[in-house]
Amino acid sequence: MGRDFGSLRKLPSLPAGSEFFGEPVTPTFRSRWLLWSRQLPRLLSRCCLWTASLSMTGAFMQMATDGAQALLVVAGSLTFAGGKRIADPALKHKLPSCHAFKEAVAAGGLVSLGPDLIAMNRQCATYVDKIMQGIKPADLPVERPTQYEMHVNPKTAGMLGLTIPPTLLARADEVIE
Repeated sequence: MGRDFGSLRKLPSLPAGSEFFGEPVTPTFRSRWLLWSRQLPRLLSRCCLWTASLSMTGAFMQMATDGAQALLVVAGSLTFAGGKRIADPALKHKLPSCHAFKEAVAAGGLVSLGPDLIAMNRQCATYVDKIMQGIKPADLPVERPTQYEMHVNPKTAGMLGLTIPPTLLARADEVIE
């Protein structure tokens, strides 16, 4: 979590009035919004809720009406599956976007900060192994991801007129062109 905010603060020229974008049904959405809006009050001023009934066009029209200057995308099933559907209109509207998954950056998003999905699957496998050994699931502790990744797309930065600092590029787990 701390790495997320530290890296976001290093992004150049992120304007005030960034939009917080995600699915309101995601269990972590409300807690993320509250936490991020407190930790990044200069950046996060509004919240756009995307639901299955609100089209992507409608969501971006709402953000344009709000005067959004950047986009923080919360992880969820719609946002994971819709990486390109989010990245394309974000570029069209000149909105720098921060995602939770690498796939969105490969599709044209600016940066992703999120858990390493392969490491999460390994953690899951240890849970399955313990259950297979007879441990009751209720007796297992709840764990958070332990490894996080940052991916950066300099090509998208160039299209948005941003320059990514060399220190941020050096810290990225992968630079996606």
